[in-house]
Amino acid sequence: MSIKTGIAIFALGSLSTCSFASLINASFEQPSLPQNTIGSSGITGWDINGSGGTGVWNIAGSSLWPLSAPNGVQIGYTYANFLAQQSTDVITVGLNTISAYGGRRSDGFASSFTMEFWAGGTESAGSITGGTILGTANYTAPAAPMGSFTFLSASYTAGVGDPNLGQLISVRFVNGGGAHISLDDVRITTQPVPEPASMAALGIGALALLRRKKKSA
Repeated sequence: MSIKTGIAIFALGSLSTCSFASLINASFEQPSLPQNTIGSSGITGWDINGSGGTGVWNIAGSSLWPLSAPNGVQIGYTYANFLAQQSTDVITVGLNTISAYGGRRSDGFASSFTMEFWAGGTESAGSITGGTILGTANYTAPAAPMGSFTFLSASYTAGVGDPNLGQLISVRFVNGGGAHISLDDVRITTQPVPEPASMAALGIGALALLRRKKKSA
């Protein structure tokens, strides 16, 4: 590997560090259920708006889910209009992303839904008041293969002085109706943008390394 390639990899690694935000029960592993068991008493950490069964499902061994859950052994589901949670983390300078997996059972039963990325406001009973939607991602159930999970993401890049900086991040899933929505592995990640001084220091260090390499050659 050439010295230039080594520097490029080092720089990329230095700038791509992500931190995971605080979501409660983000992969729906609580309460823990026996294999192939469905719970209907709500989902720890998540709020709903509207009627309909909501809970977690240990899909291991289920004929309706011929593949493993994206994270752990359980998924979340709801027939309600909204499923939401406000994180304890905030919008930061750089790339802010919400991601999740939407599922469609092997019998095709599933609702389409929208995943919403919110900043600020107050979340209560699945509704968000006073916040701003920064991005959305749509899950279209009829287009998804039966017995599958589909990755979704919505991102927002905040610069210095962005009015959303410091606002709490919330995620909300809006049920398109007709069936339940199935979810797993909900994540909020932030990828900071380095300050100009840090970029300059990285460049100077790379240049010095190149010069030392040439002298020793």
